[in-house]
Parts: sequence; structure tokens; C-alpha cells
Amino acid sequence: MGAMKIEFYGETDLGQVRDINEDSFLVVPAAQLMGVCDGMGGHAAGEVASREALRIITTYFAADPERFAAQLGYRTEGLHPGGARHLVRSVRLANRRVYNLAQQSESSRGMGTTLVAACFEDGLISICHVGDSRAYRLRKGKLERLTIDHSLVAELVARNELTEEQSRHFAERNVITRALGTRAGVDVDARVESTAAGDIYLLCSDGLCGFVEDQNIERILKDAKGDLASAARNLIRAANEMGGEDNITAALARVDNPGSPKATAPRDVITVADSDGAPGEVGDAVLGELVALPPKDDDDTQKIPKLDPASSSPPAADNKSGSGRSRWMLWLLVMAAVTVFVYLGGMNLLR
Repeated sequence: MGAMKIEFYGETDLGQVRDINEDSFLVVPAAQLMGVCDGMGGHAAGEVASREALRIITTYFAADPERFAAQLGYRTEGLHPGGARHLVRSVRLANRRVYNLAQQSESSRGMGTTLVAACFEDGLISICHVGDSRAYRLRKGKLERLTIDHSLVAELVARNELTEEQSRHFAERNVITRALGTRAGVDVDARVESTAAGDIYLLCSDGLCGFVEDQNIERILKDAKGDLASAARNLIRAANEMGGEDNITAALARVDNPGSPKATAPRDVITVADSDGAPGEVGDAVLGELVALPPKDDDDTQKIPKLDPASSSPPAADNKSGSGRSRWMLWLLVMAAVTVFVYLGGMNLLR
């Protein structure tokens, strides 16, 4: 079958409402790795959370992950011993990094990020996610969602308390039930899938999948005919045409040659509980090594910029609705004040 060959592409967009892009993505062909994060906490806090999470994952994979395997082992069985386990370990480290940064000042407390990440090895893709950023697969023209949102609305749909159609208009559809960095530990959902030649994988933030319906995502991916850059641009354009109310991010991979699998994919989603991992102090020790490593510069790597948020705390956090709504409310208040002023002035003239 020959060597595995995967093509990657990623793109992010501010959208039409937000002032700051709190989404981040990584595409690392050398490590057969990609990921998307959607930060929360308002202004730079969410931006720091999303970028730092992906920076830790990138650095972990570049730092010979096997050297940390014994320290960061966990008891859960069923995952392939290669990429899936390394991905889970790196995601847990990313959670610890964001959590530690959030504790450094009141202004950054509560910041966090969603995450969906994937890595490829011969014949297999491993996917980890926390929150409501999603993974999709297009195979033979049919789109399949590979992750289940960790959100209030997803739980209500699962309990048949909301239909899919009702969920699109649910007032609290942005409430997530799991995120990186909001607690010292995190449960991580992981799955391993077999790959096939021609597969297209999409990782995206809810600024895309929350506004573009799955059937339109399927159509856009099919129409692109394997051109990942065109697919990403058209997906982002579609989200902006729906109002662009959030940051929009898409990371894509096309399987040109899956290679020969060395293991059977279990397919079932496995939740790796926080209690199944090493103590937080062990994670902190590994994090100290990772953060101290110099950035690895590869010509074929789209990297997350290196940040040092420990040296300067992010501004005070607001909610995930962004500053556009705040400016809108301020404008309404100003207009109301002007209206009252003009009205009272007119009444005085009539007297």
C-alpha cells in the first residue's frame, strides 16, 4: 500500500462581530497532527487559553513523547498504544497549563478553551475532544460527525428533551459542560477510526458548525473536490454569510494514502477520566520541561505563535458573547439618552 500520505490545511477568521479572534488552530504535517481550540473568558484571556493549549500539544509531540509515557501513563485500556495515548496525554497537559495560568491573577481566572485534535498513523486517525468544537469525516460523499458536543444542548437532545431543529434556536446553545483549563483535571473523550484513501477530515470551532448546517458542510466539502484551501475558504464564507457572529476556524486533512494499519480501530468512544491519570504534580513537572524547550521551526508546519502569558496577565474576562454585544448595548443606551434629552428639550420649548 505504500507509505501514509496526508495533506493538511487550516484557516481561521475573525467573523463579523468579534474584536478579537479567540480561536486557534494547529497543522503540523511532520507529526501528522492537527487541532482547533475555541477560547473563552473574553478578550486576551480566551486567546491565551486557546493558543497555549495548542502550543503545549505541538511541543509535546515534537519532544519525543515516549520519554514522558511512563510518567503520564493511565489505566484506561482500549486505545491504540501510539497516537491516541500520546494525544490524550498532551491534551491533559494542555488542560493543566491553561488551568495554572488562569490561577495567576483574578483577571484571568475562569479562562478556558474547547479543543478538538487529531493525529494520524498508518491506517488510523485518533481524535480527542473536550467541549463543542467538532470533528467530521467526509467519505465517499457522505458526511459523518465523529464527536458529540460537551454542551447543555447536546445533553438535552440526547435525552429527547429537544429536537435537532429546536436545538439550533435554543437560547442557551452556547453553554458548554466541559472545557480545558476550568478545572485542575479534565475528562477527555477519545476515539480511534480506520482511514481510507480519499477521506476528508474537518476539525472546526462552533463559529462554523454552529451556523452552517451539516448538509451544507457536506455540500461544500464535496464541491471542493479535495482542494482543502478552497474548502476552508468556502466554509468560512458560508459562516460569515450566516452572520459571522463568532470566530470561525477550520482545519482539514485529506488522506491520499492511508498506509497499512498496525492495529484494529476500536471505534467506540472512550472517556479517559481525570482520575485515570498521573497526579497533577507530575503533569506540572513535565510542563516545566515542555515550556522550557525552544520552539521547533519546520518549513511545513503552521505553528501557534509562542506566548508568555505568565509575564503579563490577560485583561479582565467577560462572557463568550464577545465585546460586539457590549458595544451594541452601549450604543442603545446612548441613543436612548439622546432621545430623552431631545424630548425634554422639545417639551421645554412648548412651554
